[in-house]
Amino acid sequence: MPELPEVEFAVRQLRRAIRSRRITALRAHHRAQARTLTPGVVRRCVGRAVADVTRRGKHQLLHLDDGATLLVHFRLDGDWVVAAAGTALPKHARVSFDLSATRGADRRASLTDPRALATITYHAPGKPPALDLGPEPEDPAVTAEWLHARFSAKRGPIKPLLLDQRLLAGIGNIYAQEACW
Repeated sequence: MPELPEVEFAVRQLRRAIRSRRITALRAHHRAQARTLTPGVVRRCVGRAVADVTRRGKHQLLHLDDGATLLVHFRLDGDWVVAAAGTALPKHARVSFDLSATRGADRRASLTDPRALATITYHAPGKPPALDLGPEPEDPAVTAEWLHARFSAKRGPIKPLLLDQRLLAGIGNIYAQEACW
């Protein structure tokens, strides 16, 4: 299960590989992704350049040059595989982007996921994803005092509170378990 550091690593790798490249093809290879990557969404994405790739909590945001955003969440087993364009799709590829080169060779970025739980959704320009997330764990505002104030008003076991993304973004099961231990 990808935790926050794994998602951050994936975002950095993907950013280096695809930023400033133009999407020449976008394909959903699984029916779960085909429900959100409709032909209309594909038409809006093809021809757009990837302006940046960022992270918020365990969500990845692919910002397109027209202001649209593709929101990606790995869920349990998702990951990116970046390879030269025209190579065989990796096993469990659920979505693939063919990207043109400004320098060097064309590339393909494939969202892989053996369980097909990963999600990707399109958000039109001016309509960013509504992520109801608390601050990032590394935010300087997250101090012992802040944590005390936030959690002392809550009732119940601590682990579900740590997993509540509205209180603190990005904490997953493994890190919550470690914090409790």
